[in-house]
Amino acid sequence: MGINFKIHISSESMGMSNVKQEVDWMIHSPISGDSLEDCLTDYTRTESGLQVGDKHDGTQRTLVESCGEYLLICLKRFSFQQSSKSFTKERRSVAVPHTFNLSTVLEDGRSEAYELIGAIVHIGRGLESGHYVAYSRVDGAWLEMNDEVVKVVQQSELDKTLEEQAYILLYRHAVAQEDSNE
Repeated sequence: MGINFKIHISSESMGMSNVKQEVDWMIHSPISGDSLEDCLTDYTRTESGLQVGDKHDGTQRTLVESCGEYLLICLKRFSFQQSSKSFTKERRSVAVPHTFNLSTVLEDGRSEAYELIGAIVHIGRGLESGHYVAYSRVDGAWLEMNDEVVKVVQQSELDKTLEEQAYILLYRHAVAQEDSNE
């Protein structure tokens, strides 16, 4: 099951308000703050000044209507620079929580707790070069999977790596996590 989004679009001068629904399998969040919560809050902020007809008074806001057991978040670390005709990497640090509440991006504001269970990081200068490393939580321990080498990593080491290089984060609904442990 994917993530159900509701996109609210309105224009005062046109007297219109519309809701469009979309389904995607991950949230593609720009890096726009110091924490994952900041990035997701910015992702769902109301955009103003959109052109509707011949006026620039349109607004748009994307909210999450519902998520499944798993939640994938892609931190958009790469952007295309028209001037150089190449991709650049966003190197800003982003604090990645091991648990967080999705209430700020959910349409109805309900409390939905998710726990981090996996991540993919990109090590390197840009999209054209570098290396991907995966991390997974197994029986309470964090494993680093770097090609054929698998090793246990301390949470402090993982936190530093994720803050500097997280690219894709995999969260699991906390209630689903509790149910599977019974």
